Amino acid sequence: MNKVLILALLFLVQPAKASLAWWELCSTCSSDNQFQVAAIDAHGEDETVYVSNPNTLETRKYSRFFTWEDFGTGPVRMTHVAEAYFPQHEKDAFREALEKSQITQFSIDQSELAAYSGGLSPSPSALFDIRTGYLRNSFFSALRVGISTNGLLPTVDSTGASAGVQLRGLGANGGVSESLRVVPLTIWIRYPDRSRIEVTYHPDGTWSDIVVIDPEGNAIDVLVNPNGPNPVDVNTLDGDYAFQGENITDAANDFIDAVNSFNFNNCTFRQVEPNVWRLSCRHP
Repeated sequence: MNKVLILALLFLVQPAKASLAWWELCSTCSSDNQFQVAAIDAHGEDETVYVSNPNTLETRKYSRFFTWEDFGTGPVRMTHVAEAYFPQHEKDAFREALEKSQITQFSIDQSELAAYSGGLSPSPSALFDIRTGYLRNSFFSALRVGISTNGLLPTVDSTGASAGVQLRGLGANGGVSESLRVVPLTIWIRYPDRSRIEVTYHPDGTWSDIVVIDPEGNAIDVLVNPNGPNPVDVNTLDGDYAFQGENITDAANDFIDAVNSFNFNNCTFRQVEPNVWRLSCRHP
């Protein structure tokens, strides 16, 4: 039995050394050979390589080692891999990270969101959070913390911590990535009066498609402007919107002042039922 085969067998039956590991994504891997090739080609020279197919949620663990061999034309550096001991708690951590990276919709109560930010207070209605005509930076900061805390932005560090291993980096599409998420995430922020704010988070860290929905299902679009305020889109602010909540009149008056100033619109606010007020906006 040659030395290379003996080494391969030793790696197969022994746990991998406690060292830094590399994580490689391979969306086309399905066969044994494809996973092995991905492990061989993985970035760097880490002795341990994890290879995951994010579509099938399958992950395999390999021990990798290097040798120099002479085929008659001079020394050639060879890379060898063998499947390594893969404990269940590690498998579960990688699978959970892959699953959460694929989630496309998520909902969260505004009170929970407020707990993630010192600058965001609990609100009875979505109207409170757009009272100035735009969503503040504290809203988006809290939202990013919220989705990260719920595991929806899995990273090399968070996955490694969950698995109890030291991951040095993540390889994807021939390059290096920081996060597993490659698909947008649509988030619903729910308020006690059944109004909500919808927003889409993109893997590059940007936000889009922000919409405020009143309890009756009427939508007010909000423009995204990362370099300044996010004013309500005047083209969508035409109709009647119902909101509920104690002390909501102050928020409504602030909102009317803001949109009338920003968009030259005409909005009024009146009480139609106990604890229910209707915001009416009309184009000039």
